[in-house]
Amino acid sequence: MPTETCVNADLMIATSDQLRSRTYHFSEDQERRVSALPGVKDSDGMRVTAVKHINEELMVIARDMNLWFSNSPGLLEEGDTQKAHEQSMRGEGFVISQNQSLQSGVGIGDQLRLETPGGPLTRPVVGIVEFYYVEKGTVFMDRKLYQEYWRDNSVDLILLNLEPGVDRASFKREINRAMASEQRAFIYTSEEYKQWSGRLTDQFFTLTYLEMLIAIFVATMGLMNMLVVSVSDRQRELGILRALGGLRSQVRKIVLLEAATISLVGFGTGVIAGLFNAYFLVRTAARIIAGFSLRFQFPLTVVLATLPVVLVVALLAAWWTAQRALRLRVVEAIGYE
Repeated sequence: MPTETCVNADLMIATSDQLRSRTYHFSEDQERRVSALPGVKDSDGMRVTAVKHINEELMVIARDMNLWFSNSPGLLEEGDTQKAHEQSMRGEGFVISQNQSLQSGVGIGDQLRLETPGGPLTRPVVGIVEFYYVEKGTVFMDRKLYQEYWRDNSVDLILLNLEPGVDRASFKREINRAMASEQRAFIYTSEEYKQWSGRLTDQFFTLTYLEMLIAIFVATMGLMNMLVVSVSDRQRELGILRALGGLRSQVRKIVLLEAATISLVGFGTGVIAGLFNAYFLVRTAARIIAGFSLRFQFPLTVVLATLPVVLVVALLAAWWTAQRALRLRVVEAIGYE
C-alpha cells in the first residue's frame, strides 16, 4: 500500500521508533488528551496486534474505518467502496490485505473467522487493499468492534490531521508537553515518516548494492585477464600487423574495441537475464511465498545510465592491456612460437 494511503495524516505518534511496540501502548486517556489539543481536525487511534487464524498468525489493525475511508479515496483494490465503507464502520465486515486474500483464497463476500479473547468473530470480507505490513496477511476492522471482542482500549499509533494553517513543527512541541513525564512518544510528520520508510528500504538494499560493487570488480578483473590472454595469444598476429605498417594507434583501437564489444554483449545479456529473473521474483516468487502482488517496472533510466559506466569501466580495464600490446617488439612478436 502506498505511504499516502496507509498513513494519510499530518502527524503520527508512535510508542516505538519502529512504529509499534509489544510492550508499550498509549492509554485511551492519552489518546483523548492529544486529540483534544487545539488545532486537531480529526484523530485516528490504531491498535496493532496478532491473532491466530487456522495455522497462521495474522496481523489485526483496528482503527476508525469511517475516517480511513473518508480520508483515502481509491482505497480498495477490490470491492465496492461505498458498501465496504458502510459495513466496516458498523463492524459488519472486514477489510483484508491483498496477500491475505491470495494466500488463503478468501475473497469478497467470503466469511472470515477469527479466534479472539471474547470468542469467535466471524464477518464477511467487504474489501481488499494493497498492504505489505506482514507476509502472512492483515485484517482491518473498526476499533469499536475490536474493543468489544478484545476488551482492549490501548493504542499503538495515533494519526492526527491538523486544521489548515497549523504549523506541524510547533504542534509537535505541544504534543510533547501534553505527554511529558508519562510515556515516551515518537512523533513524525508525514514527510518524516516517508523519509524513515525510505531509509529502511535503503538499508535493506545496502547488501544488494555491495554485491553489485563486488560483481563489477570481479567482472573488471575478468575482462582484464581475458584481454591479457588474448593479446598474448595474438602476439604474432599483432607483430605481423605492425610489420606491414600498422600504426600503434590502430593496435590500441583493436584492443579497446574488443573490450567495448565484449562489455556491450555482456551488458545486453545481463539486462535480458536480469529482466527475466526480476520478473520471476516480482510476479511469481513474491506471489507464491508471501502473496504479494507487486508491480513489475522495467528500470529503463537505470539501464541507460549504467550503459556509459559499463563502457568506461571496460575501456579503463583495457587501457593497460593496450599499452602492453604497444610495447611488443616487432621482431620478437613475429618470431613468437
